[in-house]
Amino acid sequence: MKAKIYGAQINKLKPHIIKAGFHLISSGKPDVIVSFGGDGTFLEAERKYPGVPKLMIRSSRTCQKCLSEPIDITLKNLKNKKYKIKELIKLEAGFGASKLTAFNDVLVHNAWPTQAMRYRLFVNGRLYAEEVIGDGIVVATPFGSGGYYRSITDSTFTTGIGLAFNNSTRQLDHVVLEEKSVVSVEILRGPALLGIDNVRKTITVPVGKKVIIKKSKEKARVFAHPTLLCDECRRANTRQTTSMFI
Repeated sequence: MKAKIYGAQINKLKPHIIKAGFHLISSGKPDVIVSFGGDGTFLEAERKYPGVPKLMIRSSRTCQKCLSEPIDITLKNLKNKKYKIKELIKLEAGFGASKLTAFNDVLVHNAWPTQAMRYRLFVNGRLYAEEVIGDGIVVATPFGSGGYYRSITDSTFTTGIGLAFNNSTRQLDHVVLEEKSVVSVEILRGPALLGIDNVRKTITVPVGKKVIIKKSKEKARVFAHPTLLCDECRRANTRQTTSMFI
């Protein structure tokens, strides 16, 4: 099996990869990407090598989804095909000719921290909220629900697409939609910024324009260890939201 390491401490992991019997490559298409770092490292690896199966190994305290067992055991289990590949959804955010693909979440955020944005929200073409005033909205995948979505809602979810309202002036409960739902955010006062995952570059969305967010045709492929996306493990850290489908 051809493997490639992605992360800042490649030399630290190389001996373990070779010891486990993998063919380590630096160019060409690998059979597996070993993401060595934290959650952010994995997101970068997925953007650079979309669709290639990935194994997450922790080298950062912030990696909540990485494997917790010793590295050599993890790699041995991978070599012996003890981990199944799990396909996970991504999101597509469209604005004009721009199309962004997110694995964790899509953010539509106020451009100026001293001024709230105003927006109108549609779900599947139907008006959901006439005018929301606040810092914006987070649209998350189940995988990404442990990040920004959780910091707003104090919850996670395992299926569907989650909406979290960031510092809105009136109470709006977070909601989990069906996976096939289409979310439209129309900017009423802005401009707003459109961003995804941990990407620093954002797109400015002017007043009167819409951002369309839906499930992407792309999927991430992750080697699923029992602790990865384990419901019991997730509930140990946070309460889980009750899904409300529209």
